[in-house]
Amino acid sequence: MEEPEACELVVRLIAGQTMDVGTVSVVKDDTELCVTYSLSDDALAAGWRIYETHLAVGTEVADIPQTSPNLWGTNPIPGLYPYAMDFYPDGVESHTECILLEDLGVEPGDIVYISAHAVVMIVDADGFVIDEETAWGEGNRFNARGNWGMWFEFEVCEDNGVVPQAEVIEFDGYIGYEDRLSGFDFDYNDFGMDMVLEETYVDGVLTNIFLSFVAVHNRAGDVHDIHIHRALQGDYSFSVFRSGEARIGNEIESGGYTGSGDLDVVLFDSARWSNTANQVMGQWIVIEIVMDADNNLNLIGDFNDPVSSRWDLAHYDPKIFSLYDPWLWNRSQGNVRGIE
Repeated sequence: MEEPEACELVVRLIAGQTMDVGTVSVVKDDTELCVTYSLSDDALAAGWRIYETHLAVGTEVADIPQTSPNLWGTNPIPGLYPYAMDFYPDGVESHTECILLEDLGVEPGDIVYISAHAVVMIVDADGFVIDEETAWGEGNRFNARGNWGMWFEFEVCEDNGVVPQAEVIEFDGYIGYEDRLSGFDFDYNDFGMDMVLEETYVDGVLTNIFLSFVAVHNRAGDVHDIHIHRALQGDYSFSVFRSGEARIGNEIESGGYTGSGDLDVVLFDSARWSNTANQVMGQWIVIEIVMDADNNLNLIGDFNDPVSSRWDLAHYDPKIFSLYDPWLWNRSQGNVRGIE
């Protein structure tokens, strides 16, 4: 099936009738029409900033505030435009104004008429105005002579034009650990925790991960570092939140971190618990991971490998556990990797 065209239009932002200082872009999603004024890198380097914006959008050109016509046309009245902002004293590099489609009374296929006006200035460090210009989103002039204010057309596309497609992968289950490489005591009760996972993908690219773990069971005589490993590519940041107890041993501490490549952290140190009938479990840890804005390396298709890192977890979701590996170090045995 042919993909729908992006519902977006970009025109130049013209200052002083001749200077190209940036763009005015219009984007429509399923509920809003958003207009963004942006100065170019060259304009920013020269010291230009946006100090005022005035925006009018209507289903007819006549909806834009303007004077009565004369021989040459009309003059726009930006001071009466319904969407106005000022950014004194410092100015801004860009500004976005969003309008509900419901408020405009438009549907896919309709044409809207937009007039985007701005005041741009260069101001020195002492606050003195070095240069000031009127700027307009490039389009058709209201008046053939005199006032050079402009308007342009935008066609409202179908609802599925540019809406990002988001998908969430979820897991909620119990993870048990076994701590010895030999023997036949594979009841996975040496340590156990509840795990909640939510991964969000936008247009097939991973954007963020939410992980929650609650310690629910400990019956091991040995002492362990309880890990979670997730195969990742590229850069990201993550935050760690623990229940009230201070970290012990190699447990990751509450706080903010940056990462690159695979995530592998120590969730719990089993020395916290006494391996007795009256031990108090319930400690928790939450990890929130946000991929860097330019990191598009982790794809939903990465889950296609049917081989799970944990054969006993394959009945949950072999795809998830092709990327996630809950594992432990048995410190009592001299840092021996146990049977997870």
